[in-house]
Amino acid sequence: MNGINSFYLGAMFFFLVDVLQKITSQQQHTWKYIFVRSIFTASFSLVLTIIVFGFEAFPAWSSLWSIVGACMICTLGLYFYIKSVHALKFSNVGALSIVGNVFQQIVGYVILKEAFQVSDIFSMALMSFGCILQILLANDFKGARYVVASSLCWNLGYILLSRVMQDTAVAWTVPIMECSVLFTSGIMILFQKKAQSQSFQVNKQYPYLMLIAVLVFFGSYLNNHTYKHLPVSTISILQLSLMPIGFLLSMKIFRERPNKVEWISFVTGFLGFAWYVVTHQA
Repeated sequence: MNGINSFYLGAMFFFLVDVLQKITSQQQHTWKYIFVRSIFTASFSLVLTIIVFGFEAFPAWSSLWSIVGACMICTLGLYFYIKSVHALKFSNVGALSIVGNVFQQIVGYVILKEAFQVSDIFSMALMSFGCILQILLANDFKGARYVVASSLCWNLGYILLSRVMQDTAVAWTVPIMECSVLFTSGIMILFQKKAQSQSFQVNKQYPYLMLIAVLVFFGSYLNNHTYKHLPVSTISILQLSLMPIGFLLSMKIFRERPNKVEWISFVTGFLGFAWYVVTHQA
């Protein structure tokens, strides 16, 4: 499988995961839901990784704790993401998540010493505009703050993770991440009485949670394959091509009708990302 095929197939898996997480997390305490969900994802990924890769590819202990730390930050990204899909329309969350590319650009300039272009100011402004607009209209769009927090945590976590993984095999990344999510959510539940008292009927959610576990494992594996075989510039083009598709699919699946502010957020984010991709391909 080449990098382009793995990108689109992995993106489809993760889109389905997000849809299922929105459906199965309704009326649930967020940390309690993440904990139960992670029991399935951690168990499945552990068993399959041991069967396929064995323990020979397990990272050194010195790298393990760095991986766990990065994954715990990603756990916060998952928490804020689920909060955002409860507060906003699913299609709107997808459109606003483009702000994550702004965080990537900033990290590129500050940490990776990438070249700064004046045109980047314009692209970053457009990609940030939707979140800024909706945060200013907080009475109706308070969930935009969750999107910003989620994007920041995911990007910071994955940046730290990618730096550790440069000298470590990727085979065990998925089970380590899912076990870290399980551990972090379990700790959070200990400090929240509401989460402890709320029941979770696993028998009704069992098929969906098992499907999430399978999709998360293979989606993560395909994502690693993509970044190994494709340059970041090509991945940016592929991400751009998916943005309108994901927006339209979200509206269709959840029968959503974006209002004027949500359309403006999508259009400005898409144009900002397109401008960034075009100027960085030259």
